[in-house]
Amino acid sequence: DGTDPLDPCDFVLASQTETPSDAFLNDDCDGDGVSNGDEIEDGTDPLDLCDLNVDSVTLPQSQEFLDFDCDGDGIANGDELPDTDGNGIPDFQEVRDSIEPASILTPNGDGLNDEFRILGIESFPNNTVRIYNRWGVLVWEANGYGQNGVFFTGESDGRITIDGDSQLPVATYYYVIDYTDNNGNTQSEAGPLYINR
Repeated sequence: DGTDPLDPCDFVLASQTETPSDAFLNDDCDGDGVSNGDEIEDGTDPLDLCDLNVDSVTLPQSQEFLDFDCDGDGIANGDELPDTDGNGIPDFQEVRDSIEPASILTPNGDGLNDEFRILGIESFPNNTVRIYNRWGVLVWEANGYGQNGVFFTGESDGRITIDGDSQLPVATYYYVIDYTDNNGNTQSEAGPLYINR
């Protein structure tokens, strides 16, 4: 098979002809938290960290697994471990067909809500995000949100404001998100966004 006979995690599952050792069955080659033995029993691939039955997780998940993005939405598995919509599919395995904007932005550098998070936006690269103040004045706008570092961090892009690079004050703002869905249809979503520093 061209695999390393000295590496227990370098193998082709279909080529196994001998009963694996207990040490191998109890190990976790792909680091997804499911032992090799449980993966074989579940019918999942013990070498694919995105192919797992989450109910079989009994081991600590590797940093590689936590840092990886199984569903390709731009958010690491470790940040999507729960099942926020309660549909039985953990967020890190769920390819989204819609977006979920956050309602709060706290750009204070603590790593939590420092940018306007729109869960699933990376799946819809053809998008436009606009932020308005309470008087309906456009204070920020971008195309391709969530790509190439394009995120709203509470600073005006300055086309209307006096000081173009100033941080927006604590207040409630309103977002409008237009994006093209997987069927080629234009979708629009709007709602409040509270900025607190």
